[in-house]
Amino acid sequence: MTQVRDTSANSALGTIDSFVAGMDVDFNSGVISNGLLQVEVAGSQVWEIDFAGSVHQGLVDITATGGSLMNPGGLISNSIDANLGGVFTGNQAGAFVGGFNLIDNINILNQVDGFILSSDKP
Repeated sequence: MTQVRDTSANSALGTIDSFVAGMDVDFNSGVISNGLLQVEVAGSQVWEIDFAGSVHQGLVDITATGGSLMNPGGLISNSIDANLGGVFTGNQAGAFVGGFNLIDNINILNQVDGFILSSDKP
């Protein structure tokens, strides 16, 4: 089972309260599917990005397939510029290092970025 080892995320709008990321990877075909990134900022904003992509020789190519920025009042934006990427490394691709940068195209002051390190070893 893959475990998140470390994360770091930043936002000009406040502290990061929670961070969830996951994806299904078929190393035989190189297909990445069911990708999801969720980041909660300052207890009131939730960024959610769906993504898919591929992996070749450890290098991950990811494209956002949908995204939104919401608060308790509802949708703030569904026009999100998502820059996502990463690499698998280690024995049998046992670790993943990835980065992200999310920008609300309606209000570019709404931004969040960070990285994740996960591993299948305890």
